[in-house]
Amino acid sequence: GISMVNEAGEIISSETEVDFATYKQVALTNEDGAVVVYDVELTNTGLPVVVINQETGVTSTETNSEYSKASAAWYKLTGTKWIPKDGDWQMTEGVDNFMVYNADGTSAISDKKNAKVDAPILSSTRLRGNVTQQMPKKSFAVKLDKKTGIFMNDNDPNNDLPAHKRWVLLANWKDRTMMRNALAFSLADAFKRAFPNDGMAWNPSGQHVELVYNGVHVGTYYLCEQIKIDENRLAINEPFDEKDNPWTGDPSIYGYLMESDDGYDENWQFTTANYIPFLFKDDAEVEGSSSQMLQYAQNFVRGIEDNLYKNTAAGYEAAFEKLDLTSLVDFWLIQELMMNSETKHPKSCYWYINEGKLYAGPVWDFDWNTLPTSDNSEEDYSYTMSMLDKASPVHKRSGYPTAPSTSDKTYLWYPMLVKNQAFKDLAAERWNTVKGALGNYVSTEINAMAKKLEASEAVNNKMWPIDTNRNWFGQNSYGMGGGKCGDESMTFSNAVSTLVSNLNSRINGMNYVSTKTWPSKSFSTK
Repeated sequence: GISMVNEAGEIISSETEVDFATYKQVALTNEDGAVVVYDVELTNTGLPVVVINQETGVTSTETNSEYSKASAAWYKLTGTKWIPKDGDWQMTEGVDNFMVYNADGTSAISDKKNAKVDAPILSSTRLRGNVTQQMPKKSFAVKLDKKTGIFMNDNDPNNDLPAHKRWVLLANWKDRTMMRNALAFSLADAFKRAFPNDGMAWNPSGQHVELVYNGVHVGTYYLCEQIKIDENRLAINEPFDEKDNPWTGDPSIYGYLMESDDGYDENWQFTTANYIPFLFKDDAEVEGSSSQMLQYAQNFVRGIEDNLYKNTAAGYEAAFEKLDLTSLVDFWLIQELMMNSETKHPKSCYWYINEGKLYAGPVWDFDWNTLPTSDNSEEDYSYTMSMLDKASPVHKRSGYPTAPSTSDKTYLWYPMLVKNQAFKDLAAERWNTVKGALGNYVSTEINAMAKKLEASEAVNNKMWPIDTNRNWFGQNSYGMGGGKCGDESMTFSNAVSTLVSNLNSRINGMNYVSTKTWPSKSFSTK
C-alpha cells in the first residue's frame, strides 16, 4: 500500500498514530516513488467532543446472530468493540474514562459542586437500546464513577446538564435530521414553561456532540440525561438507597419510576387487566422490600384502570383521585404533536408514582416513525386517535402472562380517557395555552439546531448513510434501511425544512383538540 513520510520518519497508513498538532505537513509516497506534500489544517465541526475509552471487559458482538450484520457494519467502519447491553459495568482506573470538551478544546465537565474538572472521569460504557442495537451506528449508556455535570460553566443555562453518574449517547441513525429526540425534549420544555406548577415534573435534556470512541471518531451523537430518580432529574422520594433514604417498610410513602414497554424484560414488572405492561426501572436493595413495592404499585395501578374501565362518572372520579390528569394530557399532546406511535405497542412510555398519585412521563424515544412526511396535514387526522379504529385495545406479545393475543392497539389508557369530558376540556385548555407560542418557536428551534449540526452532519452522513437501497439486517422488517419518517433519501437541508413543515401542519391539524370536536375514529389510512 501507500506509506507516509515526513520529518519524523516513515508512518504506515492505518497503523501509526500521528500528532497533527505537531506535524503540519505530510508527504505521501506511492509505490512508484512519486511524492506529494500536503499541508495539514485542523478543523472541527463546532460541536462539543465526547471522548470515551472502554478497554476493560470489552467484547465484540459481531458473532451475535441477531445483530450480526449491523455489528459487522459498525466493526468494519470503526474497528472498535464494546460491552454488550447485558454485560457488567466494568471500569479500570487509567484505562476506562469519559471526557467532554468544548469546541475550543476546553473542559466541559464539572464536579457536583459545579467546579470545573480538567481530567477525564473514570467510567464504564456499554451498548443500550433494543431495536437500536440492530442498527449499524450504536447507541451507548455511560456510568461514571462520580457525579459529573456537563456544560455547567459555559454561561448558557439552556445547555446545563446537572451532575449525575448516568448518561446516554443516542446514535439517532434512523432519523435523517438527527433532531427528533432533541425536538421532543424541547417541546416538553415548552410545556413546562407554560405550566411551571403542574404536568410532568421533569423531562431529559441534551446536546449534540461528536463522539470519539476508543480513539475512533464515530460520528454525531446526542448526549443526554438518562431517565433516573435523582434530585437533579426526576426528584421523587426514591426507596432504592438504603444509605440516604432507609426503607421504612411502608411502600406508600415512596416514589416509583416505571415504564410501559412490551419488551417486558425488567426484574420487577406486572401487567394490568388490559395487558398494559408496567416495568420497574430500579431494583430495591433492601431484602424483601421489592416484593412489597411491586405489590403496592400493582394494586395502585390496577385500581386506577379498573375504575377507568367502569366508564361511569363515579369510576372516572375515583380514577382521577389517584391519576394526575395534567401530566396525562401533556404527555399525550406531545405524542400527538410528534405523531409518535410508541403508545400503541407500548414502548418507552414512562410513568411515576409520587405522593399518592400516578403521573405520565418523562417523554422518551422519538427518533423513528415520528412526524412522517405523509398523512400529517389532514385537519381531522389524529395519530394516536387511530386507537378508536379498534374496539378492543388489549394486546399481548410473547413473554407476557397468558392473555388474548391481538395486534398493536393498546394506546395505554387513552381509549378510555378520550371518552371523558374532563380530559377533553383539560386537553383543550392546555393546548390552547401552548399552541400560539409553538409556531415561531418550532421554526426557530429547528433551524437553529440544524445550523449547529450542518458541518457535523455532512461528516456523519458519509460514515452512516441511511441507504434505502441497502438491507443492513438481512431478511427482517427493517429493509428500509433506517426509518419510517419518509425523509431518509433527502438531503439534510430538505429533511430539515420538511420537519418544520410537518410540525407546523400538525399544530394546525390538531384543531379538533382546541374545539373539542374529536373524530369518532381516525381518518388515517395507516
